[in-house]
Amino acid sequence: MRLYAPQAFRTQERAVTEADYAAAAERHPRCSERAATRRWTGSWYTMYVTVDRRGGRPVDAGFEDELRGWLERFRLAGYDLEIDGPKYVPLDIALTACVAPGYFRSSVKQALLEALSAGERPGGGRGLFHPDNFTFGQPVYLSQLIAAAMRAPGVQWIDAEEGPGKPNRFQRWGEGSHGEAAEGRIAMGRLEIARLDNDPSAPENGKLEFIMVGWRMSNTDDALDPLRLLRERRARTGIVPSQPSRPAGGGLSDRHARRVPAAHAVPPAGQRIPDGPHAASAPWPA
Repeated sequence: MRLYAPQAFRTQERAVTEADYAAAAERHPRCSERAATRRWTGSWYTMYVTVDRRGGRPVDAGFEDELRGWLERFRLAGYDLEIDGPKYVPLDIALTACVAPGYFRSSVKQALLEALSAGERPGGGRGLFHPDNFTFGQPVYLSQLIAAAMRAPGVQWIDAEEGPGKPNRFQRWGEGSHGEAAEGRIAMGRLEIARLDNDPSAPENGKLEFIMVGWRMSNTDDALDPLRLLRERRARTGIVPSQPSRPAGGGLSDRHARRVPAAHAVPPAGQRIPDGPHAASAPWPA
């Protein structure tokens, strides 16, 4: 006993302070980060253990029971125990990205959305806003976003400056700007965790937008949009292209007339129009 007794007390097997409860919760294999808060609840103290699960999974009833059973052997007599989930703070971010020459806007925008996503990237690795990249009280720095965006292929520069006439945003979702862009960070409270899922069906979980400028619009549909091309040309040159002329009498314009085969042109005056099953391919009689 004298030989092994000192070693038996090297591992903490009881929880008294907030730090003790947090350390005990951290030993659970399904916990990523944790925080503990002691509160007086009227007749006794209650220890609230707030848990950030791996992968951003919810703290549901099943997990609460599991963690409560894990912490019960550490709990101090006379204390109640409550398990809470973190308070997620959705973000509202919009940045302007300039596309480098030789790249399409749609391709670069897709790469930017993947770089700042909340999931696993197709080529491997995590997006910047993956749940395991942020934890309690960790601020979101604007420099982090710009650095991650600049690593995307085809990005020439990123503009995050806010001001009149600029669509850029760097703030909490559902709130106005409180100078976060000028300060360069969005601060978080002790039990808050930043969240940006960028799910169109759930904007309350965070929204991310990129305003693309420069080089080509796309290699697909938007590159073939004639009205958009016309507006961009007008904005660049100030010249409004003239409409194709139509000859008097409502006939075909020169551009359309050139597409009609000579054999099917309007017959000279006095000649009969061919009829019958082969009329569509028959030339006009001489």
